[in-house]
Amino acid sequence: MLGIVHGRLVYDVYDIQVNTPAVAELVVAVFYGGLHAIGILLGIATIVLSLAMKRGVYGRNIAYLGIATGVFDIIGSDPWMIGPILVLVSQILFAAWFLAVGSKLYRMR
Repeated sequence: MLGIVHGRLVYDVYDIQVNTPAVAELVVAVFYGGLHAIGILLGIATIVLSLAMKRGVYGRNIAYLGIATGVFDIIGSDPWMIGPILVLVSQILFAAWFLAVGSKLYRMR
């Protein structure tokens, strides 16, 4: 969906052009609304996956890190409200959780 919206900013499809400020504002609002929805879905998916991993071979520490990551992903889906510091914390937690899960998968036989 976001690729389609990006395309609307550059290419005129069916001779519909983004050439007025009102149309450009709508396209950008739809784009950032889509990013917000994806951020919320990513946070919920991370929490659900971490709850499923809690009793498995991944261990509780990775599961708790995943739950915290999911919460911060949901918080981070509103970057205009929370500021750059919390967005950075959200992104660092997500990367740390990916590294923790990946290293555990790499060590598994």
